[in-house]
Amino acid sequence: MRTVGRGAARAALSLLMLGAAALAAPPVVLAQKPAAPLPAELQRARALQAEVAAHARRGEYAEAIPKAREALALREKALGANHLVVADSLQALGTLLR
Repeated sequence: MRTVGRGAARAALSLLMLGAAALAAPPVVLAQKPAAPLPAELQRARALQAEVAAHARRGEYAEAIPKAREALALREKALGANHLVVADSLQALGTLLR
């Protein structure tokens, strides 16, 4: 397992939380219509991202990395490679791998 300084760990955690916040933030609604429920893949990715953040807070990077990879794969499959949430997930994974 690779050790990471406190500053880098805090930066990694901040990026992970930003990725989770992007999915948790309410969308801007221009018309009044009920929001569609998230697909199962995105619900699973959100749960995984929460686990990743918890592991990162505890410094358990080896446990966080496979979950971050799975969350990225699920989001990429559901949203496409060019989606901003996928980019956030990729950046969060890259931060964990540094």
